[in-house]
Amino acid sequence: MTKRILSLLLAAFMLFSLLPVSALAEDEAAEEAAVNEEITVETPAEEPPEEQHEEPEVSEEQPDEPEAPEEPAEETEVPEEPAEETEETETELEEAPLADAAFVASGTCGENVKWTLDENGKLVISGIGALEDHNYSDAEWSPYRESILSVVIEPSVTSIGSYAFSECGNLTSVTIPNSVTSIGSYAFSECGNLTNATIPDGVTSIGTHAFFNCFALASINIPAGVTSIGEDVFFQCPALKEIKVAKDNPAYCDVDGVLFNKAMTELICCPAAKEQTAYTVPKGVTSLADAAFCSCTKLTRIILPDGLISIGDQAFRGC
Repeated sequence: MTKRILSLLLAAFMLFSLLPVSALAEDEAAEEAAVNEEITVETPAEEPPEEQHEEPEVSEEQPDEPEAPEEPAEETEVPEEPAEETEETETELEEAPLADAAFVASGTCGENVKWTLDENGKLVISGIGALEDHNYSDAEWSPYRESILSVVIEPSVTSIGSYAFSECGNLTSVTIPNSVTSIGSYAFSECGNLTNATIPDGVTSIGTHAFFNCFALASINIPAGVTSIGEDVFFQCPALKEIKVAKDNPAYCDVDGVLFNKAMTELICCPAAKEQTAYTVPKGVTSLADAAFCSCTKLTRIILPDGLISIGDQAFRGC
């Protein structure tokens, strides 16, 4: 009996002692719940990790920045564009002559003859037949004569008319084809910068004053076919040093650069710039042509032959 009572007391004591433990368990559960609530509440504060997760996204964009070198790679292609521009520039340079050859003016200067003047100052005469005669300074290209630097006469043009290129003061060269048979009076007069004129074999006549006042003309060759030379052809050409005539020319000849008729009876022209101070007219010469010694400033003495009969106008002008 006593044991039974003791057992009951012990059980009651144990039951009673268990009550604080359950309370502690409840307290711990409450604390854990509070902690969980704090964790749950603080979980939004864990957005920084999400922001830290976004930072890697920035770091993923940074690899895009290394792609910036790839943009230079595209910029590296930019030099290729200048290369294309260079090709275009070269193409433009190659096409430039076409632009340079653009006509400034053009027209007709004969029944079947026309003329064109380009931006380079080249005057081209083309067509078939005669380049017509003109009066003083009334050629179709006269308004542009200061711009004319060269003259090219194409084959099939048969003659150069009077005053054709007169007063083209800046003209330096002329090309005359074999088809031309005559050079008209004053054709190249007052072309002060013309240094040389090649007269082709086809020419048979040179008109009066054809090269009058060609101050820079230094030499002239007269081919075999020329059988007629007008008066004062080389009048006032102070730079002219010699006149050469083809040996087989039937009408004219030269002796030491001085022009005579073939029979050596007429002295036609002594070049103004001939390098000597004294000159003896050959025996047999009976006449001196007009302006025969015009502008021969270096000459200090001229010896005339006994048989001389006539002396032309202005034979010693400017001596």
